[in-house]
Amino acid sequence: MDKKIVKGIISTVAFVLAITFSAAAQAPNTMLYQGRLTDSLSGDPITSSTSATFYIYTTELAGVYIDSFIRTVNPDNNGVFTVELGPLSAVDFDGDKLWLEIRIGGVELKPRQLITSVPYAFTANVSNGSITETKLADNSVSSNKIVNYTITGNDIANSTITGTKIENSSLTQYDILDEPGICRTSVSGSVSISTSGTTIVDSASITVPAAGYVLAIGTGYGAVLGTSIGVIVACINSTTSMTTVHVAFGSNNESLSASAVRWGVLNPENLFTVASAGTYKYYFLANRGAYSDGNATIYYPKLDLIYIPTLYGSSTALVSGSEAANFEKAEAVNIVPQPDSPVLTTETVYKVDLLELELKAARAQAEAEKAERELMEAKMRQLQDNQEQ
Repeated sequence: MDKKIVKGIISTVAFVLAITFSAAAQAPNTMLYQGRLTDSLSGDPITSSTSATFYIYTTELAGVYIDSFIRTVNPDNNGVFTVELGPLSAVDFDGDKLWLEIRIGGVELKPRQLITSVPYAFTANVSNGSITETKLADNSVSSNKIVNYTITGNDIANSTITGTKIENSSLTQYDILDEPGICRTSVSGSVSISTSGTTIVDSASITVPAAGYVLAIGTGYGAVLGTSIGVIVACINSTTSMTTVHVAFGSNNESLSASAVRWGVLNPENLFTVASAGTYKYYFLANRGAYSDGNATIYYPKLDLIYIPTLYGSSTALVSGSEAANFEKAEAVNIVPQPDSPVLTTETVYKVDLLELELKAARAQAEAEKAERELMEAKMRQLQDNQEQ
């Protein structure tokens, strides 16, 4: 019997059925098709059960089909039938156009019909692994398309994130608590200390990934030679100016009957705060203080810079007045040289606890994360309200 479909409706019935489901329900992987069978000669409806084959193509004409379904259709008294096709592959329905071809009794019914989407598709679940990298255009997924806190270590392949993939200054000390770092410089010889002014014994730069602390430690062997012995004063600073955090050894221009040398170990150190990621430079400095007799030298000096992302307790430090403005509690300490002190300068410094800065930053971080979570929750509630409407 020669038969044909005179009317085929894709998705009209699917629209009606789809909206009866909850928006959060699991999306079916089938498609409904409705058509009408009539006799090709008389046009009368065909009401008997009939075998039909449905093919899905990626082209409107010719080509090779990507899926097929054999079904027995059962028309009603008007020849109208409804048939469910599936299961469908999510990989095939990736956004490219598809066409449906129907054959009854080996006869191809023309033209092929374009398969259109239904409202259900907008909230349909995607099966695991169905969207591959080749299905996504380069730079098509932006950060605002990824729900905060949803990507875990299990989602990231080993060794796939390099430094070029991380935005500058995007990491904080809270993201890398277990990652301190160190750098060192050294002088393979000796450095003579001038009898006036400040001598740069050594310097080093360290690049840190986030805010935190840099512990600077200098070492060296000091020697003062002559018939009159003076002192060596050493410190570490972020500028080329001497600070009150220093060490010294020697004598107050002690006179000797014959030339002699006095040896000592110099270990200046200082703890600095760094407010953000970047490169920071520090100097190992020395001068002759208030007693400058004799020739002074530092042998084999070294400078170690250790980056520490966080503190695990109080850390008292002496800071300048400008730095003290960043602290709520800062105790003034007057550094007044004694008559026999090797220090030349007199200044007011402030005793502070560096942990205060970290606690302040932690509170600010917590407040920012709380605000971000509240914003995300509000957006999710709004989305749910819109879906319920």
